[in-house]
Amino acid sequence: MSDFQQLSSVGTNYSVILFTKMPPQNLFHQKSKIIVSCPKGLAPWLEEELKESGFNTTSNSHTWVGLDGDLMDCMRINYSTRIGHKVLFLLKDFIARDPKALFAAIKSFPWEIYLPSNGYFAVTSVVDNPTIRDTRYPNLVCKDAIVDRLKSVYHQRPDTGSEKNGIVVHLHWINESASVFLDTSGETLAKHGYRLNPFMAPLQETLAAALVRATGWDRKSPFVNPMCGSGTIIIEAALLLLGIYPALQRKNFAFMHLNGYNPDFVKTAVKNLKRNLTGINPEECNLTATDLSNVAIAAARTNATIAGVDKFISFKRCDFSETRITPTQKGIIFFNPGYGDRMGEEENLALEYKRMGDFMKQKCKGYTGVIFTGNSVLAKSVGLRTKRKIQFYNATIECRMLCYELF
Repeated sequence: MSDFQQLSSVGTNYSVILFTKMPPQNLFHQKSKIIVSCPKGLAPWLEEELKESGFNTTSNSHTWVGLDGDLMDCMRINYSTRIGHKVLFLLKDFIARDPKALFAAIKSFPWEIYLPSNGYFAVTSVVDNPTIRDTRYPNLVCKDAIVDRLKSVYHQRPDTGSEKNGIVVHLHWINESASVFLDTSGETLAKHGYRLNPFMAPLQETLAAALVRATGWDRKSPFVNPMCGSGTIIIEAALLLLGIYPALQRKNFAFMHLNGYNPDFVKTAVKNLKRNLTGINPEECNLTATDLSNVAIAAARTNATIAGVDKFISFKRCDFSETRITPTQKGIIFFNPGYGDRMGEEENLALEYKRMGDFMKQKCKGYTGVIFTGNSVLAKSVGLRTKRKIQFYNATIECRMLCYELF
């Protein structure tokens, strides 16, 4: 059973959703199932984030969290999530054994309720059906069915393509079970828009946001990020602390192209999301980032400036062992060292991992030490007993976030 097939057994049954003609402004208040997708392994942190934002989740899997809501809720999630990648609004569940059945089911749906006569749409899909050899073919079938439906209603052909800068329809078709969604995000939410200079092998922003949340940081005590690289971890920590939502700077979402959309809806969706940072003392934020590389520090500063958090972070070029640690009974010190991908690197890195362990043990008492690594052998060189090990994936690399209590 696929992840999405589980939807039929949880929450409200959306096997058939009947839509009647309604005023366009009411369209954004029509309730259905919402799926917020995320990278593998981030669902627990995404669910925690959604609940903190006031949403009641109903289901989850490794790569998504489900809840009930309307398109206004989709808008709110698009603007507020730091971990989600796509916000999908369920239109219809149905059975399709082959492309012919898929075409008929898609064409029978009243697309004119959502798609304007002069609009543009793209189709994306996840497909695993025994009758399909080329997974691009269902996209074409779905697109043609929607075009035929709209031509019969509007007497003109809508514009279509592969760019996700307009309306996006998403098809999920596993064996005979199919679902069609409105992808209300369009382009993925994974990029938070501040990383002009990525430096070397940076973490994806959504992964970094989940890692910061997974540390259990109280958002009051110090957060220290030696070996900061391009600064993704410390920037996500600053954005979380200051209540800054990166998507508020984004100008285009797929939901903006639907029938019934009113720009005033955005004011409602982002209400209480915008914070006034005037009067916040940067020194009280206690965020520190260091790196031995001048290039890394320059990149991190640039990215932090674009994100609007540069004055709240203390940057310094130095070896991690020279990082200034504020004495406290709480705090997070977060390392994201290399994994030893190249031949011959592991021996040198083993010494670095041991140095990290010694540094945390000797200078970071009262803190929670965190090392995020994709190399379990190198992790043994740290020489400290782990309190927690949390599994993550950095792209395709299975990683662990190792947490140490530093008494």
